[in-house]
Amino acid sequence: MPLEVLLSMLLSSFLKFAPLLVLGAGGAMFLSRSTLGKALVQRIRAGSLQGEEVAALAAQLEEVRHELGEIQERLDFTERLLAQQRGALPPSGSSEHDSPTPPEIIPAGRR
Repeated sequence: MPLEVLLSMLLSSFLKFAPLLVLGAGGAMFLSRSTLGKALVQRIRAGSLQGEEVAALAAQLEEVRHELGEIQERLDFTERLLAQQRGALPPSGSSEHDSPTPPEIIPAGRR
């Protein structure tokens, strides 16, 4: 391949990606000078979570798991109670309130 063709291909490829490079560099500069960027840099320099933070998060997670277990037990109890009540109800006979058709719906403005 001649050198001129190769240079032409490289230049056309560079021109296709030049706007992305410019925008990316500008965005990186803006981010580095912003409050968010400074906080990110500080977080990276400080390293990952400290041992105390990890222990506190683990304790909170264990507390949430315990509370979730209690909620599940309460739900199970409520479901069993409702099932018992359904079994204790007498069979429904026909009454004047039971009808094969639903009641007529009256629009809100026509009362």
